[in-house]
Amino acid sequence: MSKKDSLQKYMAKIEDVLKKTLQELQFPKIEIQLEHPKEESHGDYSANVAFLLSKELKKSPLKIADEIVKKMKKPDFISDISVAAPGFINFTFAPEVFLEELQSIDEKYGSSEWGKGKKWSIEHTSPNPNKAMHIGHLRNNVIGMSLSKIWEYIGIEIVVDCMDNNRGIAITKLMWGFLKFAHKNSEEKTDISYWYGHKDEWNTPESLGVRPDKFVDDLYVKGAGDFSSSKESETIVRQMVVDWEAKDKKTWALWELVLKYSYQGQQMTLQRLGNRWDKIWHEHEHYQEGKDFVEEGLKKGIFRKLEDGVILTNLEKDYDLADTVVIKSDGTSLYITQDLSLTKIKKDTFRADKMFWVIGPEQSLALKQMFAVCEQLGIGKVEDFTHLSYGWMSIKGQEKMSSRLGNVIYIDDLVDIAKEGVLEKMKESNFPPEERNQIAEKVALAAVKYSILKVGRTMNIEFDMESSISFEGNSGPYIQYTFVRTKSILKRLETKFDHTNVNIAHFEKQEIDILRWVYRFGEVVEEAAKNYSPHLLCTYLFELAKRYNALYNELQILKEEDEQKRNLRLLITEKVGIILKKGMELLNIEMPERM
Repeated sequence: MSKKDSLQKYMAKIEDVLKKTLQELQFPKIEIQLEHPKEESHGDYSANVAFLLSKELKKSPLKIADEIVKKMKKPDFISDISVAAPGFINFTFAPEVFLEELQSIDEKYGSSEWGKGKKWSIEHTSPNPNKAMHIGHLRNNVIGMSLSKIWEYIGIEIVVDCMDNNRGIAITKLMWGFLKFAHKNSEEKTDISYWYGHKDEWNTPESLGVRPDKFVDDLYVKGAGDFSSSKESETIVRQMVVDWEAKDKKTWALWELVLKYSYQGQQMTLQRLGNRWDKIWHEHEHYQEGKDFVEEGLKKGIFRKLEDGVILTNLEKDYDLADTVVIKSDGTSLYITQDLSLTKIKKDTFRADKMFWVIGPEQSLALKQMFAVCEQLGIGKVEDFTHLSYGWMSIKGQEKMSSRLGNVIYIDDLVDIAKEGVLEKMKESNFPPEERNQIAEKVALAAVKYSILKVGRTMNIEFDMESSISFEGNSGPYIQYTFVRTKSILKRLETKFDHTNVNIAHFEKQEIDILRWVYRFGEVVEEAAKNYSPHLLCTYLFELAKRYNALYNELQILKEEDEQKRNLRLLITEKVGIILKKGMELLNIEMPERM
C-alpha cells in the first residue's frame, strides 16, 4: 500500500477540518499546506495558515492560531492539536493511525502514481572505450542508477541509455598502441597489413593474464604518449582516422578487435555494479547525421559561417551563452555536432517528456549550448533537457592509495580494497569461505555506493575508506547490519506472531520514535525523485536504522513477557526490515541475508 493510499486520507481530513473551521470563523479562503514540524515533539503535521492570514486579518499569527484551535472540532484520528510559537498549528496522530500505517507496509510501500503517464530518459555512465573505468565514472553510475530506480518507484516510465564514443583520434591512438606495443616479441611490427595477416603474433589479454580493460588502458597510454612524442607516429595515427572513415577493412578489423577487449572489461565492472542500460548508442552509427543538422541550421540562419569555413552558433542574443564551433574549418565535426543528431534520434525513439544527462560539471556550458541549439532546431524545448551534474570525487589518503594502484584509481580496485577491509572485519566469523566472500562483496559495494550517495549530488566528496566500511555510523554496512538484525530476530521465532494482537494503549518512546518515522518513507522517496537527490533517501534510512537499533538495545523483543507488546515489537521489526531493504534497493544496493 502506498503512502497516498493510507496517510494521505488523514492529511486530506486535516485539510477539510481546517477549511471548515476557517469558514465558520469567516476567515478568507487560503491554500492549506501541511508539513512536518521541525521538532517531532510538536506533532506529526503542522499548518502555517495563521501566517498566511496574519497580514489580511491584521492580527498576530499566534492569536489567529489560538482562535482556530479553539473553534476546531478535534477529529477522532487526532490525539492532540496544539499551537506553537510563532503561530503553527500542530496535529498529532492517534495511536490507531500509527498501527494502521504500520500494518499496511508491504513490498510496494512508499510507491506512488505521481509519475503515471510520464516518460523520462536518463543517460548515465558513458565510458570511453579506450580506458578502464575509473572512479570518475563511479559517481556517475551510482547517481544514474539510483535515480532511475527511484523514478520508476513513483510511476514514471524510464528509459536508461548511454553513449559509446567509439570512433575518432582517441580510439586510433589505442589502435596504434596495440600495433606498436602489443607484439609478443617486442618487435616494432607496426604495419597494419602485416598485423592483418599475422594476428597471432600479437598479445591478447588472455596471453598476458590481465583484464581486457587494463590491457586496453595500458596500450592507450603508450599509444597516446607515442603520438605526442613522434611526428611520424602522429602522421600514421591521423591517417588511420582517414582510413577508418573510408571503411578500410584492415583498419576496421583492428578497430573492432580493440573495442572488443574494451567492452569485455567494461562489462565486468558494470555487472559488478549492477548496471542497467536499455539502449547503447554507438557514435559511429550516427555521427555523420550531425553535419546534416548543421547544414539545415545554416540555411535557416541558426548558424553562421566564417570566412575560414568555421561554422558557429548564434546563442548570445537569445540565450546569453557564448557561441561555440559546430563545424571546424577543415569540415570535421565536434562532439556537439554529434550530440545534436543523437538528441533528435533519442527524442524520436523514446518519445520522452523529459531527457536527463548525468555528466560531470565540466560539461555544464557545453550542454547548455547543446540544449539551446536543440531548441533553435526545433528538436525540443530547453526545459525538456536537464543536466544532472555532480561534485568532484577525491579519495582521502589518495597519495597512499595511488602509490599502490597508480595515478588512476579504477572502480574495481577501489571496491576490491573495500572488500579486503570487510573480509578483515569478518575474519573471526564462521561462515563458509564462499558465503563469506559473497557477503563481503555485497558489503563492499554497499560501502562504496552509499558513501557516494549519502552526500548531496552537487557537493564534492572526499571518499573515506575507513568510515565507508564501518559497521557503525552513517554507512552502507551499518544499514545492512540493521536489516540483517531484523531478519535474525524473525528467524528465531518458533511460531508466527499475531500481527493484529498488539498493545497500543501505551507506546514506549523507542516505539513511537520509529512509528513516527516509518510513515515518512513515501514522502522522502517522492522528494528525492522530484529534487534528483538520492541523498535524502540515505538520510532517511540511516535515521530509521538508528531508531530501530535504539529499540533493540533498550527494550526486550523476543524475551518480552507481555504478548501484545512482544507482537508490536515484532511487527515493527518486520516492517522496518521491509523498508530498509526497499530503500537500499532504490539506491541499487543489495542486502545480504546474513552478516
